Amino acid sequence: KAFLLPTSSTRAVVLRSADGKETVYDLFKAERFGQIAQDPVVAPGDAITLRRAGRVVVLEGEVFRPGTYELLPAEDFSALISVQGAGLRDTAQADRVQITRKASDAKTAGGIALVDALAKDSQAALFDGDKVRVPSMDEYLPVVYIEGAVAGEYSVQRVAWRDGMRVADLIRPLRDRIPASADLKKAFVSKSTADAPVSIDLEKILYSYDPAYDLPLEPEDRLVIPLGSMYVFVTGEVQ
Repeated sequence: KAFLLPTSSTRAVVLRSADGKETVYDLFKAERFGQIAQDPVVAPGDAITLRRAGRVVVLEGEVFRPGTYELLPAEDFSALISVQGAGLRDTAQADRVQITRKASDAKTAGGIALVDALAKDSQAALFDGDKVRVPSMDEYLPVVYIEGAVAGEYSVQRVAWRDGMRVADLIRPLRDRIPASADLKKAFVSKSTADAPVSIDLEKILYSYDPAYDLPLEPEDRLVIPLGSMYVFVTGEVQ
């Protein structure tokens, strides 16, 4: 492989023996599936010819074997996922697989297509230079927000919501990022289903946990951690 170029094909390697006999080998099958017959022993006088790869596609995300692969003419989208990618992980959002295509003479703006990898007719055409990304289910979960004194400055962060999530589950992973200037006792949760905020004591949740001080969270809830210097409540027609 030290002699290969990024554009070299290993899917149709031609071996021409000294007596003129030519045989085509697929090194991908040898490496991935251990098909020894596809990786022959060379002999003195043999000539090896590598052609330019015709269709190279990048596969990313929730598959068992992400990577950059050359596809043969008969290989399609489903083959890329099941063969090259070795299948979808349980965490894959299979119905929103993204195909990103570079701009070309035929499609000057490029583009992104969404494909359902589990659909029977998921035979999306793939072209050289395409990028296929299988997203995670986490990317499509509802979110909750942490706003205020986090990571040393005022910020807003989004965290994927999960059934049964409570304030402690949300805030404990960020404990080391909360500055000393934060007023943990004056924190509150702005509920998506209520007009008035719910006061909550993060001191007791973080450092002397008592379930009585904890609070279940719902999608779109917002945990606000004010700075100790000043805090105000804003309600009404604002975001």
